[in-house]
Amino acid sequence: MFAEEFMDAVGPRLEPTTSAKYRSFLDNHLLPQWSSWPLAGIFNSYVEIEKWLSELYEDYADSSVASIFSLFSTILGAAVKARKIPANPCAGIRVTSGEFEVENLVATPVQALRASMRLYESGLELAGFVLGFRAVQPLRRSNFRNRYWRPVWDGSDAEHTRSAEVVQPILPTFTFHEGRHSHSTWLAEDGIPEVARRARLGQKMKGIARVYDHVTPLMRRQILQALETRWIGSLVALTPSERTKLGSGSRTYTPRSGTCGSRRLRRPPDAVLRTTEAPPLQGGAGLLT
Repeated sequence: MFAEEFMDAVGPRLEPTTSAKYRSFLDNHLLPQWSSWPLAGIFNSYVEIEKWLSELYEDYADSSVASIFSLFSTILGAAVKARKIPANPCAGIRVTSGEFEVENLVATPVQALRASMRLYESGLELAGFVLGFRAVQPLRRSNFRNRYWRPVWDGSDAEHTRSAEVVQPILPTFTFHEGRHSHSTWLAEDGIPEVARRARLGQKMKGIARVYDHVTPLMRRQILQALETRWIGSLVALTPSERTKLGSGSRTYTPRSGTCGSRRLRRPPDAVLRTTEAPPLQGGAGLLT
């Protein structure tokens, strides 16, 4: 099967999270639909591809459909290079539903700080890391989202929680990736040059700017000063009880879960929305016969 051959070829170069995502797309979407089709049959089935896309849009968000279709197109592009088919049948196919695209949410620094405090309370070791952390034991994305991320941002109410304490929402539906959007937006508001903002997110400049624009020590100092100012502002915006809870090295911070015991917060969580996701590899996994 061409899919598995291609996966074996590119798999060693993929990050584990990317490999797992591609594997999920293959097993749950691409192979169930197309594994019985020969590549020549897919090449001649433009209408079937459009119908399949429409079915995906009925069940999944635009971003998910775009990711699934991107992998599908990548694999067929590899089949073209391998001389299995003369051209990629996905070329020119529209992969958005045409509906109004909702703008990404942007968290404020104090919202980020409050979220980091709740994540710490839940038992995650987040001192020094906010909205982009390193866990001792890696969590599956769905487990992290359902057990930690969504309760932190969405809060809880008396009707849907077993706990006697009702947790107020911070910014409902806020996603992990929107943390990157927020961080970049903060820096843009603070006048940080684009080359420094992109470097901060692990991205590269496009076009000729990639050759001539560079991050300087002055830009790095500007970023530190801007984030320090936002950090201080977020501390001021906390309520007195929240500042007491955030505390210092001598104060005790007790998780709500009750499973991790009492923790001492040696320093306040850093309210910087910084994630360390690696840019997706250009290429893909394998598919089809």
